[in-house]
Amino acid sequence: MGKTALSVQEIHLDQIRFDRRNPRTDGEQELDELSASLAGSGLVQPPILLKDENSYRILVGERRVRAAKRAGLKTIPCLVQDGPLDPIRVHRMRVAENLHRQPLNPIDHA
Repeated sequence: MGKTALSVQEIHLDQIRFDRRNPRTDGEQELDELSASLAGSGLVQPPILLKDENSYRILVGERRVRAAKRAGLKTIPCLVQDGPLDPIRVHRMRVAENLHRQPLNPIDHA
């Protein structure tokens, strides 16, 4: 597939859907510190979303979206992927993003 563009958009949190294909299963753990940070200084690294018909699906940054909701934010800046993506590429993006945060547990890594 060819390259697709990313654009920065302010997205309402109610429009963002979580994706069950995210390799990390501990998305709700240790969000208090991240939520407090978001409430005080905002989002440093925006999540990457894919536009669906009436919503957005998280490609990368599920914990940031969860923390933003917990912090009481209504909207957040996001990078929105324009166009379809190869599922293998999406999976690689997710794994790479998660490995930068902390190692996946053995079950998530598999």
